[in-house]
Amino acid sequence: MGEAPAAGPGAAGSGGAGQPPAAGPVAADSGGVSASTPAGKGSPGGGAPKWRGTALGLFIEHRRSEHAANGVSVPLMVLQQEWRRLPDAEKQEFESRASERRGVTSVESTADILRRQQEQRSAVRPIDPNEAPAAKRSRAATSKAQQLPPAVPRPSFPVREALPGRPVERRRREVAETLRAQTEGRGGQITVASSHRVDLTELNRRLSAPRLSCDWQSAGQEEEDEDQVGPRLEVELPAEREARGFLRQELSRRVSSARVQSLVQAGAG
Repeated sequence: MGEAPAAGPGAAGSGGAGQPPAAGPVAADSGGVSASTPAGKGSPGGGAPKWRGTALGLFIEHRRSEHAANGVSVPLMVLQQEWRRLPDAEKQEFESRASERRGVTSVESTADILRRQQEQRSAVRPIDPNEAPAAKRSRAATSKAQQLPPAVPRPSFPVREALPGRPVERRRREVAETLRAQTEGRGGQITVASSHRVDLTELNRRLSAPRLSCDWQSAGQEEEDEDQVGPRLEVELPAEREARGFLRQELSRRVSSARVQSLVQAGAG
């Protein structure tokens, strides 16, 4: 008997009793299946097949889901042959869908990894570099409590009692009256006398008259008259305050005389 031909997609759905052909090496195609991978088996290591996550794997999952809905089981080799006969446009569509799935899967896996790292990091208690070890912590707290300076008492100032209103006003009135009296006593009072009947010439003659002096005689005359004159007249010198008053009066007399002379000259001119 001859060897049965390879079953196509139509033969797989006919429900014949023929077994799938013997597994043989498959040439590498654009789907990413290597030649050393036996048909219908996974990777040599026994893990997931190498075509998982590729366009071929997506095509195989799609076709198996369709056949499983109809209750048909199709061998892997048949699906690989069907993939080889698939147009390039449909292969490109499966390639794009596979790349999208790989991107979503990688993002989800990265998010899961970061989430797990964050959970582990939050579970770990942060370490304070300045914190003392557990054995020295209580001792340091005790020494710190002993080194605290004593509390400084709060100062309390005496409260000055407010005096009643009437004595304060009375005292203020007395002080004001005293200052007013002192100001009036120290201030100069200006009085102006009527001078419409005063003779300026006579007044000038009186102001310009010679003053009584004790040095109007010369020293020789004093020696000649010593025998004729009796005891000398002794004059007491005025005190300091009286001497100042005498000089002040003399100065005011000279000023008045000068003013009267100027008035007389102005009237004569």
